[in-house]
Amino acid sequence: MKRLLPLFALLTISMLAIAACGDSEPEPTATALSIPVLEGNSGGPLVPGAKMLSPGDDPAPPAGALDTSKTYTATFKTDAGEFKILLFDDEAPLTVENFVNLANIGFYDGLIFHCVLANFMA
Repeated sequence: MKRLLPLFALLTISMLAIAACGDSEPEPTATALSIPVLEGNSGGPLVPGAKMLSPGDDPAPPAGALDTSKTYTATFKTDAGEFKILLFDDEAPLTVENFVNLANIGFYDGLIFHCVLANFMA
């Protein structure tokens, strides 16, 4: 009987936790995403001669073509509204280059968020 007591306690706590969660979470909704607006200033690429991708190009890994003297932003247009973000090319140039390249070739156009919780997260 003493061996079953911890198991019974764990089972009881688990059942209470599940009951407390209930159906109080908001229902997730899908939202279409488009990222057509990328802005920057003038300058040169990290690797001379490297090129950014253009519409119609196939996806490719970053090649060091991002101009780090620019300030990059992306505008997200969703069914729920529009918002703009700043991309930190000085801290993560290859990540920003990858994102900008994929956005430029239309990779994110029409993408559906798999989960959107109102007033919480996407």
